[in-house]
Amino acid sequence: MNLMNRLAVPITLAVVSLAGAEEQQIEVAASSSGRLYADYSHGDCCTLDAWSGGSSTIWTETCETMGGYCMGGKDVANWMFQVPASPEGAELVSVTFKVARQSGSSGSAVLKMKGFETGSLSMSRALQAHNYPEHSQNAYFSGALMHSFDVPISQFQGEDQQPFVAIGLYRSSTLGFFNSGAYAPSLEFVFDVETGSPCDGDINDDGEVNGSDLSLILGFWGSASGLHDLDENGIVDGADLAIVLGEWGSCPE
Repeated sequence: MNLMNRLAVPITLAVVSLAGAEEQQIEVAASSSGRLYADYSHGDCCTLDAWSGGSSTIWTETCETMGGYCMGGKDVANWMFQVPASPEGAELVSVTFKVARQSGSSGSAVLKMKGFETGSLSMSRALQAHNYPEHSQNAYFSGALMHSFDVPISQFQGEDQQPFVAIGLYRSSTLGFFNSGAYAPSLEFVFDVETGSPCDGDINDDGEVNGSDLSLILGFWGSASGLHDLDENGIVDGADLAIVLGEWGSCPE
């Protein structure tokens, strides 16, 4: 499914204007979350066989045994995100997973991803993402609060890309994450969007086609200046002058 055909669920949208382009940032909140864990009341503290829906805190840790007894069960933190619709004419340039560390020491974890057709996160889907991920990478956590991890944009492109993606985090020592409010995990998508000029004759980008633009055309007359060759025929000539005169006045907003 193409990104253009999906419904976006942004929590924030930032637009940064550049020359001839805009950078659009769409930040998406998790549609659901939960924790895979080993129910060691069954006598096995290492097998992921239970599920708990998302709460304000979520964590990951490994199983621990002592003298044949379980001292702690394995836990994996999981989130589901909807992939946003791509702005028209845009190119996806980066995707970043953002998460806030609530507790635990510094060290590496493993981040896993898998696409899904629907956005309901369950034990079955979390297990699929953990056991059969489409992408896996190391994720180092320092003592800082906020952490950001770039993930491959290839996971969000192509006709067969699913409209939702599950992300799981696992580490061999306890690591807790904020899972609500301002520190809730999110995915940030950054797009480059070509905007073009509101009018070609406004060479100096002051919002009007006027004598300043006419002077620039005359000043570069007969040259191959790409900035002033408005019709891109290889030379600044009468055709470019005609564009300036034809668009004389204020540029449309």
